[in-house]
Amino acid sequence: MQLDGDIIRRHRINLGMTQAQLAKKAGYDTRTIQRAEAGTSVLNQAAATIAQALDVNLDRIIPRQENLFDLPTGEEKHEVILLPCHSGRELYRHLSKTDFLEVERDFEPKPEHREAVKRFGALIDQVWENPWIPLMERSSFSHSEEEIFDYMIEASEVISELDRHGLRILTGSYTLRDAEIHYTEFGEVYMRTGAPLNTDYSKLIVCLTDALDDALRRTPEDHYLSPKSIAEQKAREPHYGGYDTEDPEIPF
Repeated sequence: MQLDGDIIRRHRINLGMTQAQLAKKAGYDTRTIQRAEAGTSVLNQAAATIAQALDVNLDRIIPRQENLFDLPTGEEKHEVILLPCHSGRELYRHLSKTDFLEVERDFEPKPEHREAVKRFGALIDQVWENPWIPLMERSSFSHSEEEIFDYMIEASEVISELDRHGLRILTGSYTLRDAEIHYTEFGEVYMRTGAPLNTDYSKLIVCLTDALDDALRRTPEDHYLSPKSIAEQKAREPHYGGYDTEDPEIPF
């Protein structure tokens, strides 16, 4: 996979890291980072790990073509690479920073899984803020430092408990583009019918699995591709989402 070396370099410098430091955080040698920043292709898993080390979605460091006559065809799909999540701090960061969430359960449920999976579900409910939930129904708008610390500890314990039952958490995030979500002064949520698909949102795939793969790959239909793909989606679904209203304050 070829990456945008300039973007990688900017993110690395903004984080105050040398190439060697980024390589160590990503778990690769310095030569891999040098290749990535030079625009030379690297393994897909290495690309995903570099993005994770830079704290960005993988699609943010992939060159994005904007020429409408030089884009992937409709048959080509962009991959999202899911990597194992071993850290409570990383799991909290993933859940708290994403707009949309998709949870996969890729294992055969057994009675002994019940408590660990319920605990994992409770963590998601506490940390992830669903943008479609009215503001007044959300637990909080932000977490205190003490709460963040406790959630990270809880996430670490959840990962360990799942591991004892042979289950692992793999995560992968990407960018999707949709119409803007609005909130009224009463906290109600709505999306304008026919609104332009001009807002970037982050989406996280969380896979709970008993597979031992080093990485899993997904090709989501809502992955942001290009202005052309947005136009095609809008043509297919011209009235996608929300309520038909001229007044942005009235969600019905």
